[in-house]
Amino acid sequence: MDPKNGSHISYACLRISCLQCLTFISLLLYISILLVRTVDAHEVSSRGEYGANTRSSKQKSVARRLKFRSMFALGDSITDTGNLLFIMQNQNSSPPVQGRPPYGETFFQRPTGRFSDGRLIVDFLAKELEASDYLAPSLILLNQSRPRQNGLSRKLVNFAVAGATALPAEYFNVTYNIVPYTYFSLNRQLEGITNETRHTLSRALVFVGEIGGNDYNYAFGNSIPLNEIFQLVPNVVSHIGRALELMILGGVKYVVVQNASPVGCIPLYRRMYQNATKDDNGCIQDLNNVLHLHNLLLSQLLNNLTTFFNASTKFVLWDTEKAFMEVFTNPYEYGFSYIERPCYNITDYFLNLNTNLTNVEPCVDPSVYISWDGPHQTEAMNNIMFDLFYKQGYATPFPNFLTTDAHVMA
Repeated sequence: MDPKNGSHISYACLRISCLQCLTFISLLLYISILLVRTVDAHEVSSRGEYGANTRSSKQKSVARRLKFRSMFALGDSITDTGNLLFIMQNQNSSPPVQGRPPYGETFFQRPTGRFSDGRLIVDFLAKELEASDYLAPSLILLNQSRPRQNGLSRKLVNFAVAGATALPAEYFNVTYNIVPYTYFSLNRQLEGITNETRHTLSRALVFVGEIGGNDYNYAFGNSIPLNEIFQLVPNVVSHIGRALELMILGGVKYVVVQNASPVGCIPLYRRMYQNATKDDNGCIQDLNNVLHLHNLLLSQLLNNLTTFFNASTKFVLWDTEKAFMEVFTNPYEYGFSYIERPCYNITDYFLNLNTNLTNVEPCVDPSVYISWDGPHQTEAMNNIMFDLFYKQGYATPFPNFLTTDAHVMA
C-alpha cells in the first residue's frame, strides 16, 4: 500500500456500530451488475522479468489442460513491477526510493521498481505457471516499437501502478481536495486490457492485485471522518466490479482477484495511530474494520458475477486478509522473527517524502521479517502468502483453474 504522507486520523470521529455496519453491507445492492451476455470458455498463458527465465529446468511431462497465451496484471504497489519508477524517473532528476538500493537486493540484486527487497506475489504466480519471464511494466513497453525488445514480452504485461486507486483520481480532487500520488487509477490501467483483441483476452490470465486500499489510505491520511470512509467502501467495490464487467465484455475468461490486506496490522499504521483502539492482535481496529467490509462486499460481488456468467467466466478470490492474519498470528511457524519492525525501517519517509534516508540501513536478513519498509512486505512474506493462496486453500474456490495444471505459454 502507498499511504498518503501526512496527517493522522482523528479518532474523535464517529464510530460505526454493528447495526450501522450491517446497513453498509446492505449497500451491496448499490453495486449493479448490468451484464446479460455470457461468454464461452477458453484457455490461456504468460511470462515476466526482463530476460530472467522463470521456467524450471525440469519441464513437467504431464499434458496441461489449461494454457494461457498471455498474462496481464492490474493493481497498486503490492503488484507494481516498475511503472511508478518509470513515471518518477521521467519527472525527477534523482531516483525515487524504490529505484535505489537496498530495494531489490534479495533476488534481483538491483532495484527494479518493486516495493520490496525482491519478488512480489505476482512474480511468484508467473514463476509457478512457468511463464518465460516476470511481467514487464506496461509504461516501459509503451516506449518500445517492436513486440519484443530488451527481453521484454508484450504478452506478459503489468499495468499496476504504486499509489493507484480504484476510484478515479479526479474523484478525490473534487470530493476531498486530495491529490493522489498517481493518476493511473484502475480505470486508466483498464485501458491497457481493453485495448487488446477479444481473441487475445479470451486466451489470457488477468491478475487483479490489491486495489482499493489506497482509496482508504488517502482518506485516513487526510482525516476524513470514519463514517464517511465506511460510506466510501461500496463505491470503491462498485468501481472494481465495473472494471471486471468491462474486462469480461472484452473477452476475458479467467481472472484472479486479490482482496485487501488488514492494514491496521502493518508497522506504518501501528506507528501512526499508536493511541487508537487496538484489537486482540494489537492491530488498529477501525482501519481493519473498513478493509474487512471492503472484502465482504468484494466477495459478494464475485459471487454475483459468477452467477451471472454461469461459470463461463471463472474467478478465483485470493484471501489476503485471512492469509496475512494466519502468518501474523503464527509468525514463528512460518520462519519470521519480526512482525512489528520493518527490515528497512523507513516509515518516516512514507509519512514525509522529504525525510533524509542517508543513515538508514536495512537489516541483515530480510527473510525473518514480515515487513520490508513499513507499508510493504518482504520477498519472504510474499512467497509465504503466495503459497497459502496457491497450495494451502486460502482461495475461493479451491481447488480452482489455477491448481489444475494451468500453464503460461508466453
